[in-house]
Amino acid sequence: MPAGRPPLPFDENAADQILEAIADGTGLVTFLKLRPDLPSYPTVMRWVRDNPEFAEMYARACEDMADNDADKISDVADQVLQGKVDPQAARVAIDAYKWSAGKRRPRKYGDKVDITQTTTVAVTHTLDVSNLSLEELDVLEKALGGGNG
Repeated sequence: MPAGRPPLPFDENAADQILEAIADGTGLVTFLKLRPDLPSYPTVMRWVRDNPEFAEMYARACEDMADNDADKISDVADQVLQGKVDPQAARVAIDAYKWSAGKRRPRKYGDKVDITQTTTVAVTHTLDVSNLSLEELDVLEKALGGGNG
């Protein structure tokens, strides 16, 4: 832990600032480096572990960050079309945004996996007739369509 940044008790004001930055697309580590007045990364992670309400809001902020990353893809593509960004550099950025969005919100932006399986099952029955009388065997044979009589 960096000197001068001891673990802090949960602070709602700091938490709100952190959640807003994440939802706006700024990574937690980057944001905390820019804001030494806020708690350290380990402290924020402790808040996530120890405070279910904050953990829920943190998860939602990360989902918002995924939406933000997905929106950035079209911005980068527009910049390429306007000649402001090299296409190869844009490809790297777009791939990073796609990966980030897919990891943060996999149901919406993750790779779709389609698994189709066809299976044939053969079912056989064994009927033990060793204990049947001759009369019962005749009835059974007629019921199964055997015998001419």
